[in-house]
Amino acid sequence: MKKHILIFIPSIESGGVEKNAIIVANKLAAQDYLVSVLYCRIIEEKKQAFNPKVKMERFDRKTISHINPRLTDAYFMKKALREYLKKVDPKETVLIAFQSASVAIGECKKARVPVICRLSNHPSAVRHERSFTRRLAEWLKPFTYKKADVIIANSKKLAEDFEKKVKRSVVTIYNPIDFEELREKKEEPIEPEFLDEAAQYEGRLLVAVGRLTKQKDYDTMLTGFAKSRHKDTKLWIIGEGAERSHIEELIKKLGISDRVRLLGYCANVYKYLKYGTIYILSSRYEGCPNSLIEAAASGLACISSDCLTGPREVLLDGEGGLLYPVGDSSALASCMDQYLDNTKLMEEKLHIAQQNIDRFTMEKTIEQYIKLLEQGSDEL
Repeated sequence: MKKHILIFIPSIESGGVEKNAIIVANKLAAQDYLVSVLYCRIIEEKKQAFNPKVKMERFDRKTISHINPRLTDAYFMKKALREYLKKVDPKETVLIAFQSASVAIGECKKARVPVICRLSNHPSAVRHERSFTRRLAEWLKPFTYKKADVIIANSKKLAEDFEKKVKRSVVTIYNPIDFEELREKKEEPIEPEFLDEAAQYEGRLLVAVGRLTKQKDYDTMLTGFAKSRHKDTKLWIIGEGAERSHIEELIKKLGISDRVRLLGYCANVYKYLKYGTIYILSSRYEGCPNSLIEAAASGLACISSDCLTGPREVLLDGEGGLLYPVGDSSALASCMDQYLDNTKLMEEKLHIAQQNIDRFTMEKTIEQYIKLLEQGSDEL
């Protein structure tokens, strides 16, 4: 009999973690596992993305003024999870924590339910957090995660570095990428105004995808774009977030308002990506960025900050794309110019990236999860 898989993810919004959790839940359910998603908050678009076979278990929560919603989610999920675990058979159940793993680990250990926790970002990310609560949570991770039955990291470098923190093994399982969905969604049409702009800037259209947050470091991206020698280019930024006003002001200050377009949040980014020439990731930190993998799969030559941990791994130490030091806008401008000066270089880097992209397929990722569930009995 296959085990009951609990997907623990308190807040199901529009990020990469949520996307990964949905894919894992759906694919395990398709393999006839009983899968239950434990959550307390979800956006409708993501709710519709789950396979009908997946059981959705919503836990009640209350809104607390002036408190980060995700912190509130974790707080209310803790007690609810404790009660939920009393009703399951520990020998036939495994919980996979995609968010708030520290909460899940504590309750699972009390209930003797095996727990797998997934690590998304490098431990060094804590220095970029302004919130004391977030900084504390990141600082505590090595102490709480080491108690999990299995720790998963989404890149080899992240696994290697976290192993040193917890002094135990960490399994590497890449984020699952649904390339079939990517190909299908690429075919959807875009708005006429964007189509005209894409035609006008054919071969000179740069694209970035990601939330408008400090983590993504759009300051460096926009400053680098302004410094580039090539002024006949356009930059599309797809995403929404708290930094939008700041980014709009910076665009004006740099005098590039006519060359940058903020598209906002788009449910289907692939239909825009297919018109791009160069993809830019300027993050201060990442785990293993889905957007970089999807950009290469969509046919864009990639430029990325050499942040910890995923970009160097995705771009094969620079063989599959250009890397520049985090926060160095001049180096980023130089990378842009290298590509725009040399079409052959772009094509060569893109070819290498695409030739090695199969390691991120959804099928391989799910195989690893199933192997862990079926053969990891000693650990689980």
